[in-house]
Formats: sequence, structure tokens, C-alpha cells
Amino acid sequence: MASEEAWKGEEWGVTYFLPRKPWPKALALYGSFILGGIGAGMLLEAWINNKVKQDGGVIWEFDK
Repeated sequence: MASEEAWKGEEWGVTYFLPRKPWPKALALYGSFILGGIGAGMLLEAWINNKVKQDGGVIWEFDK
């Protein structure tokens, strides 16, 4: 049967997974995503700290 052959061996990996990149390219690509996320988090943290300093250190006021 053709359907049984599709699930055997190499065809399953080729059919259900994206093609593999060479590891230096994959490392550069995914490393850049990770570093970009870390950088964005650092910028967000600096922005929040700046806003807290401008507002006098009060983040939420519950009695308003």
C-alpha cells in the first residue's frame, strides 16, 4: 500500500519536518532571535525603570 510506505523511513522526516539548515547558519539565525529578545527585554526594563523614577516610585495606586 502506498499509505504504509509513506510512514516508513526517511520519507516521514522529509514530509513532516522543515529541511535542516547547516548548523552554523542555524546557530546564527536562532542566536540572533535570542539576542534580539534579550535586547528588547533590556530596553523594556530600562523604559519601565525610567517611568518609575519619573512618577516618584509608585507603580500602582489602589486607593484612587
